[in-house]
Amino acid sequence: RRVRNRPESPMNEPAKSSPSASFLAGLAGGSASTILLYPLDLIKVRLQVDERRRGSSVISGNSMGGNSATTERPRTICTTVRGLIRHEGYMGLYRGLTPAVLGSALSWGGFFIIYEEIKHKMLRRKRSLAVDELSRMRRPPPPSRGETS
Repeated sequence: RRVRNRPESPMNEPAKSSPSASFLAGLAGGSASTILLYPLDLIKVRLQVDERRRGSSVISGNSMGGNSATTERPRTICTTVRGLIRHEGYMGLYRGLTPAVLGSALSWGGFFIIYEEIKHKMLRRKRSLAVDELSRMRRPPPPSRGETS
């Protein structure tokens, strides 16, 4: 026996999740994504800071050790990762993770709550408009001026 999924119609509204469940889902998702992607973000920031240092020393003519800022090869992602692991160890890839996780988790938790509330308000409005439309369609047409009852 096959169970067919009924398409979502205005009449059967999906079950609403509680605000705490939405918050926990956002908290978990925000934490997981930040923990997984944090090393990439850290490397990006290190490369940006390095580029600013090199750019400012070239512009001001204040490069240390002669003109090495203009002849030094630009850093790559691989050289940045190797240097980071060599000088700070593997835990260096996660330096500063705690504030990033807290901020991301809380903001995603709040976003999920707001998203769910807006979604359900819109679905309720859509449902009430559909019910109004159905009742208007089922109503007999008003008698025309020439007809008598």
